[in-house]
Amino acid sequence: MALTGALVLTAAVLFPLAAPAAGGCRFTLADQSDWAARTGFYMDLETTPTRASAYCKWKHMIIAVGVADGSRWRFIIARPKWKLDRDYTAKAVIGAARIELYLDGRRVGRIAGGFAGLLDRDLLANSVPSWAAGACNYVLTQNSVRAVSSGGAAVAETFTAAARPVPLMLLAPASNSRSVPFHYAASASLTVTAVFRLSAASSDPKSYAPYVDTYGQSIHASFPGKIQTDSDLRSAAAEEKIKLAAWGVPGGYDAWGGAVNASWRDAATGFFHVLRHNDIWWLISPAGNPCFYIGLDTGPLTIGNNTPTSGREWEFAALPPQSAPYSSAWSSGDWGNEGIASVSFDAWNMIRKYGSEAWRTIAANLAVQRMKAWGFSGFGKWSSDAGSLPILPVLEGRGVPLLVRHADIFDPRVQALLRASLRQQMQARINDPLILGWSYGSEYGEIVTPDEIAGILGMGGTVPAKRALVDAALSEIYGNKLAAMAAAWGVTAASAADLYRASPKPPAADIEALREYFADRYYGFLYQTVKGIDPNHLYFGSWIVPGWWVNSSDWQLIAAHVDVIGYDRYAPAFEDALLRRLAKSTGKPLFLGEFSFPSSYGLLRGYQAYPSVNARDDAGAGAQYRSTLEAAAGNPWCVGAAWFEYRDEPVSGRGSPGETDRRLVTGEAYAFGIVDVADRPKYDLVEQVRSTNLAMVQRRLALTK
Repeated sequence: MALTGALVLTAAVLFPLAAPAAGGCRFTLADQSDWAARTGFYMDLETTPTRASAYCKWKHMIIAVGVADGSRWRFIIARPKWKLDRDYTAKAVIGAARIELYLDGRRVGRIAGGFAGLLDRDLLANSVPSWAAGACNYVLTQNSVRAVSSGGAAVAETFTAAARPVPLMLLAPASNSRSVPFHYAASASLTVTAVFRLSAASSDPKSYAPYVDTYGQSIHASFPGKIQTDSDLRSAAAEEKIKLAAWGVPGGYDAWGGAVNASWRDAATGFFHVLRHNDIWWLISPAGNPCFYIGLDTGPLTIGNNTPTSGREWEFAALPPQSAPYSSAWSSGDWGNEGIASVSFDAWNMIRKYGSEAWRTIAANLAVQRMKAWGFSGFGKWSSDAGSLPILPVLEGRGVPLLVRHADIFDPRVQALLRASLRQQMQARINDPLILGWSYGSEYGEIVTPDEIAGILGMGGTVPAKRALVDAALSEIYGNKLAAMAAAWGVTAASAADLYRASPKPPAADIEALREYFADRYYGFLYQTVKGIDPNHLYFGSWIVPGWWVNSSDWQLIAAHVDVIGYDRYAPAFEDALLRRLAKSTGKPLFLGEFSFPSSYGLLRGYQAYPSVNARDDAGAGAQYRSTLEAAAGNPWCVGAAWFEYRDEPVSGRGSPGETDRRLVTGEAYAFGIVDVADRPKYDLVEQVRSTNLAMVQRRLALTK
């Protein structure tokens, strides 16, 4: 069997900024691993702050190699006497008999072998995990990487790190990345070599302040088109007006993106629905026309795109006044940060660009005009009202208590609360044809986990979910043989009531069976509740991510309780063997709710590098967009896709739920957007997006000819 992977290479610069609660800094030289599955390997540089300092120090840095054989991890850890301003060569030799680590040709560690490679994961190089990017007093630059298998497969790349000042590295701790195919046999041994450089930097981020200018741009960045004055904002608006007039509004579509020139149509129900026509799944617009829906997430205004300012005001050269009209750029309590002030540079720029009185109306109307001119069907997830364009709302369990990770849908009281919450969010739009459909929650947050089931089983005997799980195990796993179940769970029980009160330790197979039981009932309750409130609209589920789950049964469990399988996937290509297998196994229509290829050019503007997928520049992002959309439109199950997202995130981060720290970058800070912080389209991207969008319905219609 062949082991196939793509070697992701980056000319990376590290000045870590943000760390998890445990602290620490990590720079990945090479990584092709699945930690939970105990497979693959990694080689990295790690530092943990001492008790005397909040910063990671280069003198304490270790180099580590971790290798897994499918059952456990083994590690080599070395702490050399590092020297500044010089290159180092690290080499990991990974085989069945032994694992060795060399630094500058000298062996620094050796352990017994054992290696199980990955079949479905890229090899990542020059990566700074967001959970281990603490403040430190050094800079790392990776210059090259080479990977060789015992079978002769090899790839080698050399990189020139972008010349960026340290403060810019602080905001954006990695550089231009790309993927290079690297194929080798599953039984092969590997030699992976990385060259990197260690240099000093100040350990106090404030020494480089301020970082962000009055327009929300990195002060230390230099790039074409950087906004210098308010007149630059207004000039950009005038330029766009000319472009939009030249593009006009494309013909051949109804108000919802349906093709009016198709050779066939379906009944006009007044709502979106799905239809399988000649073995091809289609969305059907409310007018009855076939539609390959192309969306854009998080539009059209600035919801959720603020950056926290409390306690780190020193980071900003200027902040807007808190009086009218600029007060609308401010908010408090975003993302659950009660009392934490935050500001939207997007809003501040649009106030200056479009005028203090009408900026919201102008920006919203302009967003709709852009979407139509650019060939989008409408907005996607996380979007606010968008005039005459459809949206795809994400529902939440507002005010509904959680048992562990999810609500106790076996409890009638909780069921009533959840129904009421959903009804309140939905009731105003149950007859609205601009609702593409409903969804609930997002990604891994809606996956039921084994730990969650174990936690429920450890609760008291009056908890409805626990009683339901015990009853299910007794009847469906043990055939109502109480003694057998009690023995297997390590408890003493003469009745079901004894099992309710017990704190059992079920075997893993039972936990998995009960996990799937709980998930099936949970997803089923959500589907039935949403459809009971609103039978008119489609239900897209909870945006499952292929591979980011407990196991593949999660796809099947969610698919059983949706009209369309909504999923997110950030990957170099639209489809791989896993997605094809999943699609075929369920046969239901699919909708790609999030995909993106943020440009590495954003690093030169102060944005962080997205670790899993990216493009060299905006034109490259447009080319990858075209490739993904063409593949999606050619897929018989996919009925639409949505790019993440409308606007770039703030260079200083958009925060995260519950975050109250004072880090330089807090939360995500990626250049995902199709427009920038100055509300300017990225034309190198937009031009290709537009031409791609306008060709996709006809591409899909051609499948049925």
